[in-house]
Amino acid sequence: MMPAISKILWLRDNLPSLYNQTWKFASMQDMILRQLGIPYPPMDYSDASAFGCFDIRNRVWAGELIDELG
Repeated sequence: MMPAISKILWLRDNLPSLYNQTWKFASMQDMILRQLGIPYPPMDYSDASAFGCFDIRNRVWAGELIDELG
């Protein structure tokens, strides 16, 4: 499975108008929970790690990587 960050970067580089209109990137689980009435569902560690920019060992977003990728 390809990490979500590579797909997000592809959107940024190939469809910048769509990327610039995007408020949030969400997982399928987020979308389902939102449909069930949870407006901003928490993201669990397994979903976060699938994005490809989550520090699994420290359980935090990889800020330096995210900054570097823009």
